[in-house]
Amino acid sequence: MPKLLIANLDNPSMMGDQYRWSPDFYRSSTTLAMRHAWFAEPGDIVVLPRPLSHQMQIYIAELMEYDDGDVTFLAPELPSDFCGPMGLDILLGSDFLPRVREAIDTDNEWTIWPYYHDRDVDTFVNALGIRRREGTNPFLSEGGAELFNDKRIFRAMAAGRLIPIADGCSVSSLIELSQAVQHLIEVTGSVIVKQDRHSSTDGNLVVTKVRGISGQGASEVLEFVGNGADALNTIWERLGYEGAALVVEAYYPVKKILYAEFLIERATSSVHFRNWGSPRMNPGCFGLTIPPGEVPPFLAAKFISGATEVARIACDLGFDGLLDVDGIVTSQGDVIFNEVNGRTGGCSHVHAICEKLLGKGYGNRAVAATSNEVRTRSLSRLMSRLRETGLAFDKRTQRGVVITAEDANQSGRLEALSIGKSEDEVLEVEASLIRLTQESISSKVAA
Repeated sequence: MPKLLIANLDNPSMMGDQYRWSPDFYRSSTTLAMRHAWFAEPGDIVVLPRPLSHQMQIYIAELMEYDDGDVTFLAPELPSDFCGPMGLDILLGSDFLPRVREAIDTDNEWTIWPYYHDRDVDTFVNALGIRRREGTNPFLSEGGAELFNDKRIFRAMAAGRLIPIADGCSVSSLIELSQAVQHLIEVTGSVIVKQDRHSSTDGNLVVTKVRGISGQGASEVLEFVGNGADALNTIWERLGYEGAALVVEAYYPVKKILYAEFLIERATSSVHFRNWGSPRMNPGCFGLTIPPGEVPPFLAAKFISGATEVARIACDLGFDGLLDVDGIVTSQGDVIFNEVNGRTGGCSHVHAICEKLLGKGYGNRAVAATSNEVRTRSLSRLMSRLRETGLAFDKRTQRGVVITAEDANQSGRLEALSIGKSEDEVLEVEASLIRLTQESISSKVAA
């Protein structure tokens, strides 16, 4: 059955206050939304926030082994500098909805595969009038996926199953924030404050009495001086809005950051492990490594068992689709779970690519790492240089680079996936790619 893939990344129901986020944030978001194209197979339709270049369409088709033109890519006609979320106002637009209807074969049943299955997706699909292979999921139709993108609800669910979480609480006023920070900062000397609904580290701030901490997982580190009033006011101004809730947690020194991804199938009430890895932080997340490198066996087992328990809660409630669970190993050797994301993650397309290029069980014999810090001024030139230098992924050697998303013509950003037999080899491949892009930029400037 064909799939309707909807790349509704960072849409309004995922964000705290979407009007506070910069054009640069949304430009990056729409670039990363292009990763949804990697899930497509012949006969599928992919709805993207902006057009995928024909060069990338050909590139994806070659690597995923189907013919160019076998997949339909659709994007709304928006100004070239548009960089907002693909919300319901765009999906139901009078110039876009009819184009999607026209592309859909109404004789078929369709599998709906959004980035994030919120209520807007159901509204969009109902407006299209298509038949769903899996039928309507009442849990998702009532906004069930949104529960698994809510940090407050995650804390309550995890606590109910005795899954270890950080010391913390939720707050919805400046007075509550002040009380929580002043209490929790005594646990480790640092506190992280998270916007309840946000999809990146931009919604997180660390406040600390400790000098020199890295602030991994946060957009900024604020110093707690005196009674902390300056830091607290900054946090509330940046993250608080209209009484929205924030989550305040003790901030632990981290030895390892981990995630695990699962596929949940409502029809069979089953939970399937897909992959696990470690986010790459600097101090915000700029990619991930699959698998996560060295993790002591008992700690690995404790993390996976806890993550599976979270996935089982989601399955029992009626969730259907991809879900990832995030956690840390502290410097004291404790496993603590941070959040759950009931949506496609930054690892999901990597898993699809690696299973296609390397085969099932790839994590037992290979390492893959992504980076969204790569820059280029010309995608065509970069791809040519990758082939010329032997850095392009080679199925024979099972080594090389895959370009997974790009915005070369506007921001110059791209996401690159480096693959090798070990973490050292992957870092070597990535370093070679960086040198190549720097040479390309330098030669362009010189010209």
